[in-house]
Amino acid sequence: MDLQLAEFVRQVREKTDDMCAAEGKATAQMGNELSAYIASQMQELMKQGLTVTEIQDALRLEVDRVEQTYAPDDDLSGECEESTSTVCVTTYLLPMEDSVVAAFATGDMDEKGLTSLICSSPDVASFEMFDGLEHVLTCFGKDPAMNETTGAGDIVAGADGEAYVPEYLEVGDPNGCHHLIFEPAVFKTSAEAESVARLLDPMTEETFFKRADIKKLVKSGWLDGYDRRDVKKEASFIVGELWSEFVLLREVYRKAARQGKGMLIFIGYQPGEDSDSEDDA
Repeated sequence: MDLQLAEFVRQVREKTDDMCAAEGKATAQMGNELSAYIASQMQELMKQGLTVTEIQDALRLEVDRVEQTYAPDDDLSGECEESTSTVCVTTYLLPMEDSVVAAFATGDMDEKGLTSLICSSPDVASFEMFDGLEHVLTCFGKDPAMNETTGAGDIVAGADGEAYVPEYLEVGDPNGCHHLIFEPAVFKTSAEAESVARLLDPMTEETFFKRADIKKLVKSGWLDGYDRRDVKKEASFIVGELWSEFVLLREVYRKAARQGKGMLIFIGYQPGEDSDSEDDA
């Protein structure tokens, strides 16, 4: 990994841990500072020739990192400690007209307007297993044409060219939880969204389940941090949940294609239960 990129993701991890340990207003302030830091550093890294997808992959790998606790071999004897992750990562997709992002790029749409649009839309779809979906849809890298279905789009940038990083959005959560948006929003055009819809349409349940090999999912590292015995026991449930998210993904892109819309994509991080601070009555 590029040294500058490695230092960037290290700093993000440290700042994320500090924020999760903070309380009250300090958390909000640290979240704002972290968002600004990520936006500025991503611009610098992109100037060095790195793509948004490369930066996001490295960032997600570092922020999602948890200690691996499943057994490294087939010996499942002994006790395995249950692990908890410090963050819950959710990918959000929202069908949106090309004109909205075009207006933002020319300065006719400000951050408040776009944030309001995101938060008020009933079409926001949330995905908690997006990385797993990528492994399955691309057949673990053997079907590169499917990269387009989960890959990011162009960065949403304002008239000043700076990346747009929304902060503290209440999206897709019936409990009204805040999700910190640490990464720039990206956008697929209506033509790109239509192309993704065409790629997803032929996927049958039979083909999907053949690709969703639980052993390969474990080997990919996607399930690192979970007890291996639990993964084996819940294999059918895990694959079933992946299928449910795929059905939602396909429907979101079908809807965008029918309406001639593009797709806004952004990532939300919610501190896990182990990071919640107790409220003083």
